[in-house]
Amino acid sequence: MHIAALMDAQSDAALAVAVVEPRPEAWRWTLIASDLLGEEILLVASKKDLGEARRTWPGIPIYFPAEIRALERNADAPDLIRQMHLAKKHLGAWVVPSDSPRGRWLKENHSC
Repeated sequence: MHIAALMDAQSDAALAVAVVEPRPEAWRWTLIASDLLGEEILLVASKKDLGEARRTWPGIPIYFPAEIRALERNADAPDLIRQMHLAKKHLGAWVVPSDSPRGRWLKENHSC
């Protein structure tokens, strides 16, 4: 998994600066303290672990690796990342990569 750019504490646009609960072997989720977002987020490895992760960490915004990679593309726009996070947190939104099948479907069927 490539999240190194967002884990770099020296970057102004760093999403996460400290891994609070690492799970190096066959991890299911990792709690991350984010300087940029000003709160903790939960990086969940797979949708199959989503229910248990929500029960274990209620109220913590959840991200999947594909969402982190999508945010990573906007690392030079920290305000955009914060806005995307607020939508995710308060509206229950998900970050959908534009090059994913769902992202392509949304572009073809919805105009913004």
